[in-house]
This record gives sequence, structure tokens and C-alpha cells, in this order.
Amino acid sequence: MQNNYYELTITLNDDFVDFIADFILNIYGEGVELGEGKIVVRSESDLTFVKDALVSLAGTLNGDIAMDYLLEEKENVDWIKTYQESVQPIEAGKFYIFPSWYEAKEDFINIKIDPALAFGSGHHATTFSCLTAIS
Repeated sequence: MQNNYYELTITLNDDFVDFIADFILNIYGEGVELGEGKIVVRSESDLTFVKDALVSLAGTLNGDIAMDYLLEEKENVDWIKTYQESVQPIEAGKFYIFPSWYEAKEDFINIKIDPALAFGSGHHATTFSCLTAIS
């Protein structure tokens, strides 16, 4: 993983997002993130050529599609580490729910589970309440 990556944000009328996204996909060949009135392109390679192509396209269209561009170089983050630091174990009655990167606790019923889409970390009120009720 490189230390930095590039992010190009294009702000434009929402009516043209799909058209411009298709143009970017044809010249860039990688995924783009679509939002309301904006497109975001990220790459470990410099994206100046994408911005330049969009400026050229806008000129060809005589300004009929107004776009603003923001090209930034950003620092890569170890998202796994950041995520793991954000998930804390929880005590619910006699239960201790913890992810695999923590140790079990004595004097508790330990439940080791890594939070994911289908089941979380025990922080949700329904999970916490159920565990407290059966304690």
C-alpha cells in the first residue's frame, strides 16, 4: 500500500452525473463513486489526466455542462487498524462480548465475535438488553 492516493471530486448538475461518469469510465477504466451532484474518483496514480480530459470535454461542449474540480493528494489510512481501534468490548450482565483482537475476561461468560454486517459487537440496545435479561 502506498502512503498516498489521489482523489478527484467533480461537482456538477445532477442531471449530468451519469453522462460524465460514463466518460470517466471510458478514459480511466476503474470505478467511480457517484453522489448527488458529484463524482469522486480515487487512485494511487495521479488523476491529473482525468481532470484535463474533463476540462477539454467541457470546452468542447461550450460550457453547457459546468463542472468544478478538486484534485487532492491524500494520506492512505490503515482502515482495518482504524476500525479495530473503534470497536470496544462490552459487558452486558455476566456476558463479555469482545472481538478477536481482545483477550477474554475472567469471571464472565465470554463471547468472542468479530463485528460484521450481520452481527455487531453487542453495542446495539436490543442485543445488550437480551444479554442483560438472561444474565
